[in-house]
Amino acid sequence: MTIISNYLFNKHIEKCKISLKGFEKSEVKYLKDDFKKEAEKILSDANNFLNSIDALNYSDFDDFNSKAETFNDGLNTILETFYIKEPDEIYTYNKFIEYFHYDKTMFNDEDAEIDANDLHTLDEYFDYNTNGVVDNNSGSYEKAIEYYNKAIELIDYYALAYYNRGLSRNNLGFF
Repeated sequence: MTIISNYLFNKHIEKCKISLKGFEKSEVKYLKDDFKKEAEKILSDANNFLNSIDALNYSDFDDFNSKAETFNDGLNTILETFYIKEPDEIYTYNKFIEYFHYDKTMFNDEDAEIDANDLHTLDEYFDYNTNGVVDNNSGSYEKAIEYYNKAIELIDYYALAYYNRGLSRNNLGFF
C-alpha cells in the first residue's frame, strides 16, 4: 500500500523526465554551441535530481518545487539570453514551470492509502496526458489533443486533461 500523494508524485516525476527529454529534443538543438553545453548541464543536473528521488517515500514537496524552480530559472536565463528563435517564441518562466511544479493537493483525499498494483487506469491516464504535454510543447497540437481525448475517455472526472486539451485548442486558434 502507498499513499495517493506519493503515487501521484511518482507519476509527476515520470512526467518531468519525459518532458525534459522532449524539451531537449525540440529546443536545445537550436541553441548556439557554447550555450548548448550550459543547457545540457542544467538538464543533466535536473535528471540526476529526479533520478535520486524515491517518489513513493518522498515527503518534502516544497523542497522539490524549490529545486524545480531553480532549474527553470537557470534554463530560462540561457534561453532568454541566447535563444535563436524570436523572443515571443521562447519558453517563458510560467510556461516552463507549470510542467515541473508539483501540487500535492491535486486530490482531496491525498493521504488515503491505495494499492499501487490496482492503478493501471490511472497510469494510462497520466501517460496519455504527459505525452499530450510533450506534443503540445513541440507544436504538435492536434496530436496532443488526441492524447488528451484518450485520457478523458479513461477518466472523465479529472480536470487535468481537460485543461491541457483547452491549451492545445487555444494554440490552434479555437478560443
